[in-house]
This record gives sequence, C-alpha cells and structure tokens, in this order.
Amino acid sequence: MENKSKTKLLALILFIASEIMFFAGLLSAYWVIRSQIPNWPPPGQPRYPLEVTAFNSIILFSSLATLWMAEKKLSLKRNYLSWLIVTVAAGSCFLIIQGVEWFRLIQQGMGLIGNVYGGLFYVVVGVHALHVAAGLSVLIYLLLKSLKMKTAMESDSLQLGKVYWAFVVLLWPFIYVGLYVI
Repeated sequence: MENKSKTKLLALILFIASEIMFFAGLLSAYWVIRSQIPNWPPPGQPRYPLEVTAFNSIILFSSLATLWMAEKKLSLKRNYLSWLIVTVAAGSCFLIIQGVEWFRLIQQGMGLIGNVYGGLFYVVVGVHALHVAAGLSVLIYLLLKSLKMKTAMESDSLQLGKVYWAFVVLLWPFIYVGLYVI
C-alpha cells in the first residue's frame, strides 16, 4: 500500500473513530432518557419490530460477507462485480425494510415530534440509516466506476469502501441490541 493510500485509510479510520463516539453519545442519551421514564415503552406506543429487524439484521450482515467475497474475487481478477452487486442489493434491501418498518410504526401512532419514545428511536436508527445510504453511495460509485472502466478497479478503493461498510454493519448490533432487545 503506497503512502497516499495509507493516508486515506488513516483519515477514514479517524473519521470512523469520531463516528463511534457520536453513536456512543446517541445511545447513551437514549439510555439516560429511558432510565428516567418509568414505563418503557410508554402506554399506547407500539413496540419496536424485533423479529422483522432481526431478519433485516441478517441481510445487513450478509452484505459484509458478500463485500469480502468481492474483494477476494478482485484480487483473483474475476467475478468481483457480481459480489459487489449482491452487496449493494443487500444494503438496499436493508434500507427498504427499515423504511417499511418506520411507515408501520408511524401508522401505529409512533411519531417523531412530541414523543420521546419515537423521537429517540427515529434519531438513532435514522442516523444509522443515513450512514448506510452513504456507504451504499460509495459502493455504487465503485461499481459504476468498474463498469465504466471495464477493468478491475484498484483494490485500495475497494478496501476503503469495505472499511466504511464494515463500520456501518458492525455498528448495527449495538443499535439493535440497545434499542430493540434490551
């Protein structure tokens, strides 16, 4: 790995470290506020969709496995685009299912404004969804770049995309357990 690539990787790692602190703050705020409210969830509010989100979590985790396969196939210079397409599809599916979850929760009366239960949920999960969308944008860019070049992309670009995607995917269990399970 050349110096420029090392610098980019270091910058990405520092960015991810700051994002980990940001999410730690969000989850801490959730738990502090939750500890102050005797009935959680508040009466009349729907429960977070535990089972659907568990299935959705599996989809997100599988996207990291398919991205690792894409990287492995890239080093072999064959079939990496198929794995990258599956990764983008799985990440997109995760976002779509989350959107459907949100729509159902809103229909059941869990709003964002004037509802601390809903507000906390939508902020934490929504910020994560924005990070997933950003990661998907990077992966789609890499995919389109590879298709346009008709040759294998540089492995450094895929490595940076993989590191960010791994952050997004590996952050999710903390959110899922912290909000949905406990």
